Amino acid sequence: MTERDTTSDAALSRAWHELQAALRAFFARRVAAADVDDLVQECFLRVSQGIAALREQDRLGAWVFRIARNLVTDHRRRHRTGDGEPLAGEDVIAAPDEPDANARVAEWLASMIGRLPAEYAGVLRESELHDVPHREIAERLGMSISGVKSRVQRGRAMLRDELLACCVLQFDARGRVHDYERRSCDSCDC
Repeated sequence: MTERDTTSDAALSRAWHELQAALRAFFARRVAAADVDDLVQECFLRVSQGIAALREQDRLGAWVFRIARNLVTDHRRRHRTGDGEPLAGEDVIAAPDEPDANARVAEWLASMIGRLPAEYAGVLRESELHDVPHREIAERLGMSISGVKSRVQRGRAMLRDELLACCVLQFDARGRVHDYERRSCDSCDC
């Protein structure tokens, strides 16, 4: 084994330990303490089974925490009685501090749109926040409809990247945000 192999092995081992600590903290806030180790182990198992299919290696963290959120959701479903109440002995998981997490994240989006490049921010603001049809935006700006659609699509992608860099979001079945975990960032007002 070369010195370079030893160094990269040590770095990989350190990264896995840091990820394990982050996952333990993530699960500890959401499930009973007795279930944390099992969920961490299950998460690492799913990561090892699916890592070869991951296309964007720089999105590893977001992908791992998406697996973790899905595990929490599955765990909660398994541990509910028929009436939707937690089983006896299960810790009740508190809802986020905000009464409506979806509305809170929507507030962040408005300020985050303002941080995008001007050609995307204006089109995205009109389309998404004011529900102006693409045809009307195109007429106002003297652009083609496909040009407007392209800017909206690119703006959404930039906005999504900023939001995912800022927070880990958990969605309900309707696609509404029902929980979020804040990361340290300068992108939003969280």
